[in-house]
Amino acid sequence: MNHTIKSKYFQRLNTFQQEIIPVLQQEVGNFSPKLERLIHTLEWARIEEFVDDKPLGFGRPGNDRGVLAHAFLAKAILGIPTTVGLVERLSVDKTLRRICGFPMWRKIPTGSTFSRAFAEFARSRLGERVHEALVKEALGGHIVGHISRDATAIEAREEVDRFCETACWER
Repeated sequence: MNHTIKSKYFQRLNTFQQEIIPVLQQEVGNFSPKLERLIHTLEWARIEEFVDDKPLGFGRPGNDRGVLAHAFLAKAILGIPTTVGLVERLSVDKTLRRICGFPMWRKIPTGSTFSRAFAEFARSRLGERVHEALVKEALGGHIVGHISRDATAIEAREEVDRFCETACWER
Protein backbone atom coordinates (compact mmCIF):
# COMPACT_ATOMS: atom_id res chain seq x y z
CA MET A 1 0.00 0.00 0.00
CA ASN A 2 1.13 3.53 -0.68
CA HIS A 3 2.61 4.90 2.56
CA THR A 4 1.48 8.47 1.89
CA ILE A 5 -2.13 7.28 1.66
CA LYS A 6 -1.69 5.20 4.82
CA SER A 7 -0.18 8.09 6.78
CA LYS A 8 -2.92 10.43 5.57
CA TYR A 9 -5.57 8.11 6.98
CA PHE A 10 -3.73 7.64 10.27
CA GLN A 11 -3.37 11.41 10.59
CA ARG A 12 -7.08 11.90 9.93
CA LEU A 13 -8.01 9.16 12.41
CA ASN A 14 -5.70 10.61 15.04
CA THR A 15 -7.19 14.08 14.57
CA PHE A 16 -10.65 12.60 14.83
CA GLN A 17 -9.85 10.69 18.03
CA GLN A 18 -7.96 13.56 19.68
CA GLU A 19 -10.15 16.52 18.72
CA ILE A 20 -13.63 15.66 17.46
CA ILE A 21 -14.63 12.84 19.82
CA PRO A 22 -13.78 14.78 23.05
CA VAL A 23 -15.70 17.84 21.81
CA LEU A 24 -18.73 15.71 21.01
CA GLN A 25 -18.54 13.99 24.39
CA GLN A 26 -18.56 17.37 26.12
CA GLU A 27 -21.51 18.50 24.05
CA VAL A 28 -23.75 15.42 24.16
CA GLY A 29 -22.24 13.24 26.88
CA ASN A 30 -20.83 9.74 26.63
CA PHE A 31 -22.06 7.50 23.87
CA SER A 32 -22.08 3.81 23.09
CA PRO A 33 -19.56 2.08 20.79
CA LYS A 34 -22.25 1.84 18.08
CA LEU A 35 -22.85 5.58 18.23
CA GLU A 36 -19.09 6.15 18.07
CA ARG A 37 -18.97 3.91 14.97
CA LEU A 38 -21.78 6.01 13.49
CA ILE A 39 -19.81 9.19 14.17
CA HIS A 40 -16.72 7.72 12.49
CA THR A 41 -18.77 6.61 9.48
CA LEU A 42 -20.46 9.99 9.11
CA GLU A 43 -17.08 11.70 9.29
CA TRP A 44 -15.46 9.41 6.73
CA ALA A 45 -18.34 9.00 4.29
CA ARG A 46 -19.48 12.66 4.27
CA ILE A 47 -22.77 11.41 2.84
CA GLU A 48 -24.35 14.88 2.99
CA GLU A 49 -22.08 16.00 0.14
CA PHE A 50 -23.77 13.54 -2.21
CA VAL A 51 -27.35 14.58 -1.46
CA ASP A 52 -29.17 17.00 -3.72
CA ASP A 53 -30.47 19.64 -1.30
CA LYS A 54 -31.93 22.20 -3.69
CA PRO A 55 -35.33 23.72 -2.92
CA LEU A 56 -38.21 21.95 -4.63
CA GLY A 57 -40.23 25.09 -5.41
CA PHE A 58 -43.03 26.91 -3.68
CA GLY A 59 -44.71 25.90 -0.46
CA ARG A 60 -43.44 24.63 2.80
CA PRO A 61 -39.64 24.41 3.06
CA GLY A 62 -38.38 20.86 2.78
CA ASN A 63 -36.43 18.97 5.37
CA ASP A 64 -32.64 19.05 5.21
CA ARG A 65 -31.74 16.06 3.03
CA GLY A 66 -28.23 15.87 4.50
CA VAL A 67 -29.66 15.31 7.98
CA LEU A 68 -32.07 12.72 6.61
CA ALA A 69 -29.11 11.01 4.90
CA HIS A 70 -27.34 10.88 8.28
CA ALA A 71 -30.45 9.20 9.72
CA PHE A 72 -30.43 6.80 6.74
CA LEU A 73 -26.88 5.78 7.64
CA ALA A 74 -27.74 5.61 11.36
CA LYS A 75 -30.62 3.25 10.63
CA ALA A 76 -28.23 0.87 8.86
CA ILE A 77 -25.36 1.08 11.37
CA LEU A 78 -27.52 0.79 14.48
CA GLY A 79 -29.52 -2.08 12.96
CA ILE A 80 -32.90 -0.39 13.30
CA PRO A 81 -35.20 -2.53 11.12
CA THR A 82 -38.04 -0.09 10.44
CA THR A 83 -38.46 3.59 9.72
CA VAL A 84 -41.02 3.82 12.53
CA GLY A 85 -38.37 2.43 14.89
CA LEU A 86 -35.91 5.06 13.66
CA VAL A 87 -38.41 7.87 14.27
CA GLU A 88 -39.10 6.55 17.78
CA ARG A 89 -35.40 6.24 18.56
CA LEU A 90 -34.71 9.78 17.31
CA SER A 91 -37.53 11.21 19.41
CA VAL A 92 -36.18 9.53 22.57
CA ASP A 93 -32.39 9.51 22.07
CA LYS A 94 -31.12 13.10 22.16
CA THR A 95 -27.55 11.98 21.53
CA LEU A 96 -28.49 10.22 18.29
CA ARG A 97 -30.63 13.20 17.33
CA ARG A 98 -27.66 15.54 17.82
CA ILE A 99 -25.21 13.25 16.01
CA CYS A 100 -27.51 13.06 12.98
CA GLY A 101 -27.88 16.86 12.99
CA PHE A 102 -31.56 17.30 13.82
CA PRO A 103 -32.20 20.63 15.58
CA MET A 104 -33.42 20.19 19.15
CA TRP A 105 -36.08 22.90 18.81
CA ARG A 106 -37.84 21.27 15.84
CA LYS A 107 -39.98 18.17 15.69
CA ILE A 108 -38.56 15.03 14.16
CA PRO A 109 -39.97 14.52 10.64
CA THR A 110 -42.72 11.96 10.26
CA GLY A 111 -42.17 8.41 9.08
CA SER A 112 -43.61 9.25 5.66
CA THR A 113 -41.05 12.04 5.23
CA PHE A 114 -38.26 9.59 6.04
CA SER A 115 -39.73 7.00 3.68
CA ARG A 116 -39.93 9.49 0.80
CA ALA A 117 -36.36 10.62 1.43
CA PHE A 118 -35.08 7.03 1.69
CA ALA A 119 -36.85 6.14 -1.59
CA GLU A 120 -35.21 9.18 -3.21
CA PHE A 121 -31.81 8.04 -1.90
CA ALA A 122 -32.38 4.58 -3.36
CA ARG A 123 -33.43 5.99 -6.75
CA SER A 124 -30.39 8.23 -6.90
CA ARG A 125 -28.13 5.32 -5.84
CA LEU A 126 -26.74 7.36 -2.96
CA GLY A 127 -24.99 4.43 -1.26
CA GLU A 128 -23.25 3.34 -4.45
CA ARG A 129 -22.06 6.86 -5.23
CA VAL A 130 -20.67 7.33 -1.72
CA HIS A 131 -18.94 3.95 -1.86
CA GLU A 132 -17.42 4.72 -5.25
CA ALA A 133 -16.08 8.06 -4.00
CA LEU A 134 -14.57 6.42 -0.90
CA VAL A 135 -12.82 3.77 -2.99
CA LYS A 136 -11.50 6.39 -5.43
CA GLU A 137 -10.23 8.54 -2.56
CA ALA A 138 -8.59 5.63 -0.75
CA LEU A 139 -7.11 3.77 -3.70
CA GLY A 140 -7.01 6.23 -6.57
CA GLY A 141 -5.65 4.36 -9.58
CA HIS A 142 -4.16 1.46 -7.61
CA ILE A 143 -5.16 -2.08 -8.47
CA VAL A 144 -6.03 -4.36 -5.58
CA GLY A 145 -4.79 -7.90 -5.96
CA HIS A 146 -6.55 -10.67 -4.12
CA ILE A 147 -6.05 -14.41 -4.17
CA SER A 148 -8.71 -16.72 -2.82
CA ARG A 149 -7.85 -20.34 -2.16
CA ASP A 150 -10.20 -23.08 -1.15
CA ALA A 151 -8.70 -25.44 1.42
CA THR A 152 -11.62 -27.85 1.44
CA ALA A 153 -10.53 -31.50 1.50
CA ILE A 154 -11.68 -33.44 -1.54
CA GLU A 155 -12.41 -37.13 -1.14
CA ALA A 156 -10.73 -39.23 -3.83
CA ARG A 157 -10.00 -42.89 -4.43
CA GLU A 158 -6.60 -44.21 -3.40
CA GLU A 159 -5.60 -45.22 -6.94
CA VAL A 160 -6.13 -41.68 -8.16
CA ASP A 161 -3.92 -40.39 -5.36
CA ARG A 162 -1.12 -42.83 -6.28
CA PHE A 163 -1.46 -41.88 -9.93
CA CYS A 164 -1.16 -38.19 -9.08
CA GLU A 165 1.89 -38.84 -6.91
CA THR A 166 3.73 -40.79 -9.60
CA ALA A 167 2.70 -38.43 -12.40
CA CYS A 168 3.81 -35.41 -10.44
CA TRP A 169 7.17 -36.95 -9.46
CA GLU A 170 7.94 -38.04 -13.00
CA ARG A 171 7.74 -34.49 -14.35
